Amino acid sequence: MADSSFNLHSLLPQRGPLEGFKQAASDPAAFSAAFIWGIIFFGAAVFLWVLCQWALVWWRTRRILKHLNGITPENATEQRERLRQHGDVHWQEFDSTLVEDYDFASERVWLRRTVDAAQIFNERSLARRLIHSRLISATSGLLTALGVLGVFIGLQQGISGLRFVNPQPGEMEASIQTLVNGLTIKFSSSIWGIGCSIIFNVLEKLIEGAAWSRIRRVQTRIDGLFSRYTPETAWSRLQISSAESEQLLRGLAVAIGDHMRRRWRKSANTRARQSVRRCSRQSKP
Repeated sequence: MADSSFNLHSLLPQRGPLEGFKQAASDPAAFSAAFIWGIIFFGAAVFLWVLCQWALVWWRTRRILKHLNGITPENATEQRERLRQHGDVHWQEFDSTLVEDYDFASERVWLRRTVDAAQIFNERSLARRLIHSRLISATSGLLTALGVLGVFIGLQQGISGLRFVNPQPGEMEASIQTLVNGLTIKFSSSIWGIGCSIIFNVLEKLIEGAAWSRIRRVQTRIDGLFSRYTPETAWSRLQISSAESEQLLRGLAVAIGDHMRRRWRKSANTRARQSVRRCSRQSKP
């Protein structure tokens, strides 16, 4: 009775990388091993690229956070020139959206932002080659497709070796047995493709989540330093300023009216006294 127990060793490549690629054309086991090693090398190469991009994201976010060390909402206005000089191109773009706002209550100038930090410091500017890479997005499907491709290539090779026309005694059974044995080896490439696809997808999502965490940390830090200056705030302060100006003008108009009234009364009294004096001189004999 045939042993039907699962043998994990049968899934492993039966040849080393160099041996598999050299003997792939003549040995079915070497061909399967070459396909498996190709899947592994491709997945490892793309994953190494992912790690490099993650390191780049970590370096960019660390540089921004280090750039903001010692900056508080109270001293941001005084430190603006230093931030502008030592900042990168993204910070230069964000600095152009900052406005200086004079607060009459505290009698000081505050530096406020007109846009959210997420509009400048986002995944497209800090992690474009990691989060929006088409190659990384397609790698999981490519690994699975390569595994399935290995199965179909092996199946084509096995079917082409069958002898249906004038077979010799026992040749048909031998060719079928060869086909079955070859398919047993070839299907391992499909298993490796699916397995590598799952592993790559899980690791890539973990790294992508870590990159998102670093980006949100930068956004939270910047939004905490500079409060938002909205059009509603500007409109409210404009109304308050207009009301104060109106009250000041009313008080000024009243003061001018009182001053003119006093001057007019003084002038009228002076003219009246002069008229009385003139009349009294004229009435004397």
